Amino acid sequence: MKKLILGLMISCVLNLFGCNSGGIEGSGGQEPQQPTTVGGAAQKGPFVIGSSITISYLDIDGSATSINTQTQTTDSIGNFSFAIEQTGPAQIQAKGYHLNEITGELSSGELTLRAIYNISSDDEQAAFVNILTHLIHNRVLTLMANNLDINTAISQAQNELLEGLAPVLDKPNDLLFTSLSVYNVEGSD
Repeated sequence: MKKLILGLMISCVLNLFGCNSGGIEGSGGQEPQQPTTVGGAAQKGPFVIGSSITISYLDIDGSATSINTQTQTTDSIGNFSFAIEQTGPAQIQAKGYHLNEITGELSSGELTLRAIYNISSDDEQAAFVNILTHLIHNRVLTLMANNLDINTAISQAQNELLEGLAPVLDKPNDLLFTSLSVYNVEGSD
């Protein structure tokens, strides 16, 4: 009889601690929320499926941290996405073959493009890596190293490039280069 009572008690204790009411097992907490993701695309012409995307998180002065995330393009127009590890400055590097938008053929060699992006906690974010983000990349890092915050550094670098291109290109208002897509289906940029 003692063995039966002991067995029932052990069974009850195991069932009690084995129950999971929607929390993280063993913590009593809530299930973690869906991780925030950043979507975007790597485009000169579009980078091909499987092109490497490396996200390197940066300190406020633009220097690299040890936190990196790897992903790859998932379709023929260079789309990628990644779950954020932390908010703040990050370098996004795309490396791979791309479709030459003039000839319609695959590039003969790999291309590397970079962008500096300020990751926020917003649910929906888009970070495009393109020729313009690549052209201002080093300037943004230099400005950040000289104590400008990331948003000011990106804005200043963009304005400097657009001023240099003013004779051939009208300067748009409130434009972020990381919002520009070759395949803008909305037609807004």
